[in-house]
Amino acid sequence: MLGIDAKRIAGLISELNSDDYATREKATLELEKLAELATPALRKALTNSPSLEARRRIERVLAREKGAIPWSQERLRVLRRSTCWRRSAPQKHVRCWRAWRKAGRILS
Repeated sequence: MLGIDAKRIAGLISELNSDDYATREKATLELEKLAELATPALRKALTNSPSLEARRRIERVLAREKGAIPWSQERLRVLRRSTCWRRSAPQKHVRCWRAWRKAGRILS
């Protein structure tokens, strides 16, 4: 049974490089379901210089397996914007940032 699982996991990891988005997404979801069984193979796949897409998906699966939830792209974008504005922006940007924070749109 472990041989079948290893072949299945290897196949799912290779599908992370598929040209088809649905195939990549399905493989990611399946790997998340097999998290404990897939972890060693996923860690090994990271050492084999995977494509950027595959690397991100593998890291996402590993993060979820640990219980850490990766930040969404939108949340990262807002955080970067607010950090940049706080460092070097004129006073009007600081007021804008404070208003966004007060409205609950960004975290301080």
